[in-house]
Amino acid sequence: MNLEYINAFTMSMWDILKNYLNIDSRKGAVEVKANTAPFKGVAVLVGITGTTTGKVIFDMDRDTGFRLTTKFNDEFHSEVNDIFIATLKEFGNVVCGKAITNMGKAGDGLDLTTPTLILGEHMVLAEERGTEIIMVSFHTDIGQIDINVIINSVTRN
Repeated sequence: MNLEYINAFTMSMWDILKNYLNIDSRKGAVEVKANTAPFKGVAVLVGITGTTTGKVIFDMDRDTGFRLTTKFNDEFHSEVNDIFIATLKEFGNVVCGKAITNMGKAGDGLDLTTPTLILGEHMVLAEERGTEIIMVSFHTDIGQIDINVIINSVTRN
């Protein structure tokens, strides 16, 4: 897998947490998963299209999702509603958009799909055999947020 993509998404995540949301974070483990990864309960999925295809999934437990929504909107949130859904989707969109922008020329020809919020317990992301899922954990004062990056194909023009 191209580390340029992994680095772009992890640096963007750190920057958005620190500079936009004023959340201190520490990058934790980087894991390569063969083709499956369990979810914690709240996942934001953003697809990558264009000269590179893949997806980025932000994964956290529900309480962390509420705390992230609270920080993002500067008001307390404790229930799944339209604001919770829209905020977490926008978080994924902002992080991914910044990552692609920061890639400069390497980001040319890339586009993002509309984010999707997935809620549920005991769910597992499953990809075809041979697909690597790179997971980077961020430990923050609002809880752990994992970013999973899956790059399916890269074509250069």
